[in-house]
Amino acid sequence: MSLGGFHAPSDPEPMTNENRNLIMFALIAGLILLGYETFIVGPQRGRLAAERQAVAAAAPAQANAAAPPTLSLPAALAQSPRVRIDTPSLSGSINLKGARFDDLFLKGYHEDVAKTSPLVQLLRPEGVTDAYYASQGWVGANLPGLPDDNTVWTVTSAGPLTPAHPVQLIYASPGGLTFTRTIAVDANSMFTITDAVANTGAAPVAIAPYAAVRRIGLPGGLGKSGIVHEGAIGVLGTDTQQLKLSSYKDWKKKGTQDWPSRGGWLGITDKYWMASFIPPQNEPLQASLRAAPDAAGDDIYEAAYLGAARTLAPGARAEETTHLFAGAKTMPALNGYKASLGIPRFDDAVDWGHLWFLTKPIFTLLEFFYQKVGNFGVAILMLTVVIRLITFPLANRGFEMGVKMKKIQPELQ
Repeated sequence: MSLGGFHAPSDPEPMTNENRNLIMFALIAGLILLGYETFIVGPQRGRLAAERQAVAAAAPAQANAAAPPTLSLPAALAQSPRVRIDTPSLSGSINLKGARFDDLFLKGYHEDVAKTSPLVQLLRPEGVTDAYYASQGWVGANLPGLPDDNTVWTVTSAGPLTPAHPVQLIYASPGGLTFTRTIAVDANSMFTITDAVANTGAAPVAIAPYAAVRRIGLPGGLGKSGIVHEGAIGVLGTDTQQLKLSSYKDWKKKGTQDWPSRGGWLGITDKYWMASFIPPQNEPLQASLRAAPDAAGDDIYEAAYLGAARTLAPGARAEETTHLFAGAKTMPALNGYKASLGIPRFDDAVDWGHLWFLTKPIFTLLEFFYQKVGNFGVAILMLTVVIRLITFPLANRGFEMGVKMKKIQPELQ
């Protein structure tokens, strides 16, 4: 029996051309999907998993990666040797264990309006309450002893680190790699970290750089603002770089987020301050956000990236220059670094809100007047005059309409 071109199972008619074509199409489609999964998707998934494992091994954000925060600040600082930082804008020290930036105060800013109040502490070492730090290192397959958060570096040039005096650190790995790290800082909030890697061994090696900004726990009130963004921030993308934002709430909910990119920048921002790494702008990298609780119940938030791998032949040498911004998000500084270092959309570290097309030019004009007169009250008056001049035609038109309405008011009554 036949109905609508389809035959019942008891129908003895031979297979039609339509059925045969349908079966062949299904077989060919299945083979194509199987080949795509085996030869394209599978290797890509394997490479991404390997990159994640490499970053996780080098810059872990796992529960057992941090001890419960029981130390005072002086006790935490005394646990390892340090190099002092002293600039017009910053004070603190670099931890030689891991070459971490984990002790940083902002000289121009206090915790409240009283000038005698403590300075704002941006970065805090691991082991204290609400630890917050930035670190860099290298990863490589089957290469033990590469510099990570536990590596103790040796100072080859005496501190302190000042704008006029960079410091140099050195570390020799058991595998025959010698790392020389030069750290410089400007008068504002930008560190320049240059790693030179020399292969003194007898075999070629493949290594890749990584950098991470990590926060363990959140101070009270942080991340609860419904007006200004606080959390992960960056400008990333392979073809078109876009602003990436993740509040602490979303960050914790999603757990892990991955973004491939070429250049850009990535870090953690508060309302007024930010710590972010800026890699070489021509380098492909894999950026990621991770969030996980530690043994003490505090959440660990990490914004990190893994740079491109490079192979060093015996006797070869390579360099990697990275920048770390750690300071207040002032527009003169952000715009200056955007222009001088070519950092894409660095001024968007400030949250301009949904009406950015109005707030950004207005604030830029206000900042311009303030830089000229040095007084915000006068700058606001000048801004008001400019806005009144711009809107004068519209206001004048409204005044004219009001006069005309007055004239016809008796007739309307």
